[in-house]
Amino acid sequence: MLADAVILALIIGFLRGGRLKTLGDFTLKGAWIAGLALALRMGLTFLGLRGNPVILAYGGLFQILSYLLLLGVVWANRRTPWMNLIGAGILLNFLVIVTNGGHMPVSLEGLRIVGLEEWAQSLETGSYVTHVAMNAETRIPLLADRIPVPSPYPHPRLISLGDLGLAAGIFLLIQGILIRPVRRDSEHQDQTGEALFRRKLKSDQ
Repeated sequence: MLADAVILALIIGFLRGGRLKTLGDFTLKGAWIAGLALALRMGLTFLGLRGNPVILAYGGLFQILSYLLLLGVVWANRRTPWMNLIGAGILLNFLVIVTNGGHMPVSLEGLRIVGLEEWAQSLETGSYVTHVAMNAETRIPLLADRIPVPSPYPHPRLISLGDLGLAAGIFLLIQGILIRPVRRDSEHQDQTGEALFRRKLKSDQ
């Protein structure tokens, strides 16, 4: 869903007259750490489905680590517009994951509603290390992956409240970056020259 939020934000941003230059000028502190955290999560899924014994044993701890890295990046960029909403979404997911042994609980009934029966079977066998099937012992079930997004959505899935906040924050952040006015170098030079001229006049007086 996060990739969909990025694509939608880019499309709408360009339709609103956004400029690619402003996106290139944006700097995210600790971007490489965020990339490492996302790569770690993808690696957990890939290796877990292939039965890697280390990942099966410690996958929950690695996932908690990945979320701590993401929260650190959010804190480093806390003054960036909409980063608070992104951080809130990550934090909600982190809370339900850490209280359930490092795994995101998923509603099996919800998976069947959106037509993802195969994923439900993987959760029941325990081969999906980043997620776990919801049951009576699940803690904070309200924050679990239980909100169905069925067809005609191109990628039917279950999402959490944290996912909603995270996707909304990313969408709004990209919109703000794309629509941000670009200060041309010539305009900047003109303004600088005008300011120096005014200062010279004041000093002469």
